[in-house]
Amino acid sequence: MYAQPPAHRSCASLLGTLILVVACATPSVKPLDLEASELAWTDRVDVESLEVALAGADVAATAIVDPDPEARRDQASDAFWQASALAWNPRVRATRNEVLALRQDLRSAGAPGPVWVRAVDHQFGGEDSLFETIATFDLIGLLGLGPAEAAKELADAQVIQALSQHEEALWAARMEVERARVQLSAARARLVRIDELQAEARADDVRITILERNGREAPSDVDAARARIDVLERLRSIHGDAVAEASRRLQAAAGLPAGHPAIDLVDAAHVAGFREREAPTLAGDEDARALTHPTLRRARLDFALAEANIRQIAAEAWPGIRLGPHLAFGPGTNIGGVLQLSLPWPSAWKGRLAGAEERREGARLAFEDAWIDLHQRDDAALRRLELARERAADATRNVDDAMQSMWLAARARYRNGAMPLMRWIDVLEMRTNALLLPVDDAEAIALAWLDLLDARGPAAVGESFSVLEEARP
Repeated sequence: MYAQPPAHRSCASLLGTLILVVACATPSVKPLDLEASELAWTDRVDVESLEVALAGADVAATAIVDPDPEARRDQASDAFWQASALAWNPRVRATRNEVLALRQDLRSAGAPGPVWVRAVDHQFGGEDSLFETIATFDLIGLLGLGPAEAAKELADAQVIQALSQHEEALWAARMEVERARVQLSAARARLVRIDELQAEARADDVRITILERNGREAPSDVDAARARIDVLERLRSIHGDAVAEASRRLQAAAGLPAGHPAIDLVDAAHVAGFREREAPTLAGDEDARALTHPTLRRARLDFALAEANIRQIAAEAWPGIRLGPHLAFGPGTNIGGVLQLSLPWPSAWKGRLAGAEERREGARLAFEDAWIDLHQRDDAALRRLELARERAADATRNVDDAMQSMWLAARARYRNGAMPLMRWIDVLEMRTNALLLPVDDAEAIALAWLDLLDARGPAAVGESFSVLEEARP
């Protein structure tokens, strides 16, 4: 038995205290500031705030080209809406934050296991004692082999996969904004046509009132005429609700506050601009879609992540090797070494490895399903676009022109006393029924065009894509 000098025990206690202090983490505290959050939200009305947001939105490896800096300052332009989606769309912001978070996680990926320190006082507080200290280090982890290497690869794959999800969110946000703009424009176009017909009907109501006062129109016929005019007022109210809801959807997709002036710049003419626009075509062959479409790129990287998961689980079969010094304090100081081995039970990883292999197969099937889905959506959107354009150019135009001519003739004949009021009411009803058909077709054309673009991806509009596999942080 060796005697433990008090100085040795004091030094050992001090060393243990220092180790505990160094091992403690002190994360920063940043409470939620409601006032700052509200200010950041309301400041989005300012054009300059968009530029500030875009400057902070760059994660350095996105695949979709940023909107033109000059064009996006015009709040009526496509570039402005695309930039707003890039900066403020909620899903885009969430996926961007996940990329940044995983990049920080990557700094700790593959780190060696903790240092194990063991101190033994064989006679606590006594004069004659032996005090031993043992420290061991993760040799495999320090060399970056086995589990450490697999963990690094897995974390790297997670960053790249998060980037692909961010790209997919960017593309989806653009499509969501464009669809919302079309729907808002169509809702306003419907109101324009309703207001025009309502103004014409109210102008004729002046004559109806005069004839009623002179006893030349039956009260029941007058009530029926005004009820038919009120149908237009009800229709206007319904589509006014549609304008409000379409505005909300557009604001949500672009991350803009309620009442943003850009909302008022989406006019009734926007939806009509798709009538003659050429259908988006893929640049190159079908491989262009597989290489550039965000959904397929994300599915491919889901498969790569599943592969990395397999390697990470397989690395758990490696034995653990720990080495370190052994110090014994007594009348003299003895220095030795420690070797510690850990052998995992095969049952601890075999089942999980088999499960990971099944998930990899599931990722492969998901990629196939995503590719098939895009083909199906492409075919359906193209057919819908063709049908809507044929319908708009033929049947709908004929019906609309005929109903408008009939309505104009009915108004003229009624003013000249050549048509009874009940017939005027019938014609107004027929005109009302056909009134919105051109806008319905224009909206169908625009949405089909956007659905076709969505299915064909950025390759259909010439967007350049970086190579994600080379986009290391």
